[in-house]
Amino acid sequence: VTNSANASGAADAVVKSDKLQYETNILNALSRIPGVLVRNGMAIRASNRTVSITSSIPPPMLIIYDGVQFNQNQDPNFLSTVNPADIEGIEVLTSNYNTAVHGPDGYFGIIFITSKIGNSTYKNVKTNTIGLKNFGFSVTKDFYVPAYDNPKLTGKIKDVRSTIYWNPNVNTNVAGQASFSFYNAENPGLYRVTIEGMDTFGNIGRKVYTYEAK
Repeated sequence: VTNSANASGAADAVVKSDKLQYETNILNALSRIPGVLVRNGMAIRASNRTVSITSSIPPPMLIIYDGVQFNQNQDPNFLSTVNPADIEGIEVLTSNYNTAVHGPDGYFGIIFITSKIGNSTYKNVKTNTIGLKNFGFSVTKDFYVPAYDNPKLTGKIKDVRSTIYWNPNVNTNVAGQASFSFYNAENPGLYRVTIEGMDTFGNIGRKVYTYEAK
């Protein structure tokens, strides 16, 4: 497979893009490869397909997509997000002979997935640019603040935070003014405030000052 991260070049099964063009899900193609089982959306190495269907499920195979490793236990839905139209080829390593050269990481089998360059996902890539494919998203977490406004917890909260307040989205008014409020921690002392921002013209500003809590 062209541009594959499989340095040894050896594989027990190879599926090229011409076979994938009719697939709507890459899991369908993997399920037809001898030595591979698809269970709960994950690809699993099986030395004997008939016996493995009823036996205990072994750890999933290691996925290497364009040289980047993906652990199916940590991301069990990864394969279902791969678009077959974006794939140049798939190389499956299930035999001990082929997996041994990749060390312990490949003990339960390896699947090399190589994407196309210049396909629908990466088209119009120009010189001095790099194409990136987003495989998912993460929900922004709120900065933790003790619930001081809850009367039942007043006096029961042990607050020894080192970072008191953080807000990545403070917007100013037309006069360049903004306000926010926060609670200090229990320990008195000198606190440092760092304010960083950027205006609509891209100008960057930064200010650091201190105040004392007694």
